[in-house]
Amino acid sequence: MSQKHDNRKEILVVDDELDTLEVLCTLLRVHGFTAVGVDNADAALEQVRKHVPDLFLIDYMMPDTDGITTLQRCRALPDAGRVPAVMLTADSRLDTLERAISRGFDAFLTKPILDNDEFVGRLKDVMSRFF
Repeated sequence: MSQKHDNRKEILVVDDELDTLEVLCTLLRVHGFTAVGVDNADAALEQVRKHVPDLFLIDYMMPDTDGITTLQRCRALPDAGRVPAVMLTADSRLDTLERAISRGFDAFLTKPILDNDEFVGRLKDVMSRFF
């Protein structure tokens, strides 16, 4: 996981909706994180090969590769197997959420994000279990 000189945790955000991606990265930076945003699974894999983040924040529904497959592919890369992951989804059906947790996500958050502080607090909570 990343060892940053300024001790800011790095979050890799994967979301195919560019407006959402920009908003999420800005929100995370405002709250003191280093945020790297990519819009598809291949770009996420390329980024993880360069630098393993401290947390994955991955959208569930993407056109080419869903979030679960994206996470599994990222975690298969060297040093990324234990990176915590949060699924971000507009699909709040119980079976989707259970599937995400059973396939390796540590938590999930639903879209739209209505409370920025609660959103950031949930991410911090997940990371506190690992750091």
